[in-house]
Amino acid sequence: DSSIFRMSAAFCCVLIACSASGSASGSASVPAEMGVAMRWYASRGGVLSPAVELAPSANCGGGLGLFATSPLRPTQIIGEFPLAASVTAACALEDAELGPAARAYLRENRDDLGAESVVLAAFLAHVRKKSRGEGAAATHPYAPYVNSLPWGDGFGEVADSLVHHPLLASGASVGVHSERLAEHLAGARTSAQHVAELLNMGCSEGSEGNTADFELCFRAVMLVASRTFNLSVPLAQSGVVLDAEEGLVSGRYVAVPVWDCLNHPSVSALGKSGDAGARFKEQSVVNSIVRWIVRPADAEKNTPAAVVVHAPVRLVAKTGDELWQWYGNAGWGEDNKEDWDEAEGKFLAQYGFLPWE
Repeated sequence: DSSIFRMSAAFCCVLIACSASGSASGSASVPAEMGVAMRWYASRGGVLSPAVELAPSANCGGGLGLFATSPLRPTQIIGEFPLAASVTAACALEDAELGPAARAYLRENRDDLGAESVVLAAFLAHVRKKSRGEGAAATHPYAPYVNSLPWGDGFGEVADSLVHHPLLASGASVGVHSERLAEHLAGARTSAQHVAELLNMGCSEGSEGNTADFELCFRAVMLVASRTFNLSVPLAQSGVVLDAEEGLVSGRYVAVPVWDCLNHPSVSALGKSGDAGARFKEQSVVNSIVRWIVRPADAEKNTPAAVVVHAPVRLVAKTGDELWQWYGNAGWGEDNKEDWDEAEGKFLAQYGFLPWE
């Protein structure tokens, strides 16, 4: 299947820093749901350096970004994102309602690289439906994180940063990628149907007269595609196991709170970044990126397994600079135009924009 919605999400290798000084930071306030999510994140061992903060960003469709509140020292740790605070298909396996059906689905589709994405999307949609709206019981353990995502369903204060995504916005101009996006849209809708079927089989959504909401399932598929990381290789190398019972979850789709708020740079975003955009262009990418590792748990040091992110080696992030995440090359480095266009189309379908614009 050529659709990125049935394959691994792009593995984000780096974070890039550039300035928010050129009016990159938005004027809207941080939604209340994010405050709740940050408290939840801290309660699960998440650590965010006081040298950075989440704030509204005018880039990449709006939403939030991560900004420096003071100059960052080269290689300093700016965040520790514990795997205990991450959201994967393993969370669905532990859910009282969804768990049995999710485990059966992963067993049946063990060789399908996209199976974990369907189960994770089902988990997100399940938690959202149980916890959204006035008077809803937001008692699910993962409701604080799930409700901080851009669902675009009219509930809560979180801005819909996906509103202009070409797979969601009817009539969006996509140029040469229209045919490829049509294929990706079909793949996403197929995945959403699998999500709905899983929910109908395993949760209260499947009770009489209460079938799963397809649009909710479709948005959940889009959220998994655009906000998760493929950590399967570093997790395996670090000896981290997400499903100790049967090994059904490899970590191809991992949602890491806070980390998933970082935006990807584009030509227009760098152009609005003034001096920082110029500084970025003067440096090689290798020397400008913020590096990260998956750190195994260490019982002697009492440290949990976590994604640890460091400031850039040479590109110095200044106060007000936005930290950027590299989602993928979007065709850069391909040998020919056909391969470039295919990779660029996948990037556009997954994230909703092109970095070259």
